[in-house]
Amino acid sequence: WGADDVACVVEAVRGHLVGQARLAHASAALADPAAPAALVAQAVSELGGLDALVCNHAASGRDGTLAEVTAADLDHHWQVNARS
Repeated sequence: WGADDVACVVEAVRGHLVGQARLAHASAALADPAAPAALVAQAVSELGGLDALVCNHAASGRDGTLAEVTAADLDHHWQVNARS
């Protein structure tokens, strides 16, 4: 997870765009409740509107056995993976 260089992925996707298709890339700490709205606002500002949105986000790396997972771990997963 997370082994791909983001800049390389963005450039690879750009290489497949056709016609007037455009790509905007942004990142944010999605545990922040204001982050999703800020990302949409940034995309609208850069692109003039949104016709499609691909969200590729996940919280991982803090998983463990059921006995090891804390309430804070579960809250973080919920904030990043579901609420955003």
